[in-house]
Amino acid sequence: MLLLKKKNILITAGSTRGYLDAVRYITNTSTGKLGSEIAYEAMSRGAVVTYIYGTDSLFPVIQDRNEIKPSQLKLIEIETNDDLVKVIREKLKKNKFDAIVHAMAVADYVPAKTKPDKTPSKKREWLLKLVKTPKVIAIIRDIWPDAFLVGFKLEVNRTKDDLIKTARRFLKKKPS
Repeated sequence: MLLLKKKNILITAGSTRGYLDAVRYITNTSTGKLGSEIAYEAMSRGAVVTYIYGTDSLFPVIQDRNEIKPSQLKLIEIETNDDLVKVIREKLKKNKFDAIVHAMAVADYVPAKTKPDKTPSKKREWLLKLVKTPKVIAIIRDIWPDAFLVGFKLEVNRTKDDLIKTARRFLKKKPS
């Protein structure tokens, strides 16, 4: 049974990059596997998926052409936080999504400046200034306030009780 037939779902997955110079960047360890699996399952249930993924991240592979049609998947590759925000605000703003799964690990901080050339490797040290980035989940909620929204938050070295408290706190408020 195709429970999600004709439902439009936006899924973000993988990570973003913050460029230091023309060849170096900072990122995180997100692979996009979770988002890729969610996208595949949604398509196998009939959904049409718009899938935004970070460079080098996994994306859903349509293995059984009888089960999932290629027309059910629109892939959009992004690299940086700015790319992601631009795609959301400019390319997708007019789309209607029934559900949004924001599984992308968006960089919370990026370099304040990106050097246009390669920084010489002979430097003994390189001090970086990082700046806070906008919360993409808040931008998503602002553009599609009626969509069913699922978000993820990576936590480390926390007890199960702490994680439950954090989850409950996020359920009570809109992202900021």
